[in-house]
Amino acid sequence: MNEISIDHRNLGKSMIATHLLGMVRQDPAYNIKYVQQNVKDNFGFDISYHKAWHALKAAQEEVYGTWESSVQKLPKFMAALQKSNPGTVVEWLHLH
Repeated sequence: MNEISIDHRNLGKSMIATHLLGMVRQDPAYNIKYVQQNVKDNFGFDISYHKAWHALKAAQEEVYGTWESSVQKLPKFMAALQKSNPGTVVEWLHLH
C-alpha cells in the first residue's frame, strides 16, 4: 500500500498550475477541492488549501488573463460594440 505524504516542498504552485491548464480550459469552474484531489491522485501528495488556491489562480490567469488585463480591454470592447451596433449607448463608470 502506498503511503501519501503531506505537501512535497518541490511540488510548487507553478508545476501544479502547468498540470492544471487543460482542466481549467475545459472547466472554468474547476475548484480547489478538485485541485487537491487531482494532485493527490497524480502526484501522490496532499497539498494545502493555500497551495491549491495559488496554483489554481496561476492556471486561471495563464488561460484567461488577469482581472486587471480584462478590465483594461473593456473600453475597446465597448467601442467595438457601439461601432457594430449604431445607436447603442454605453455608460462607463470607473471607480479607480
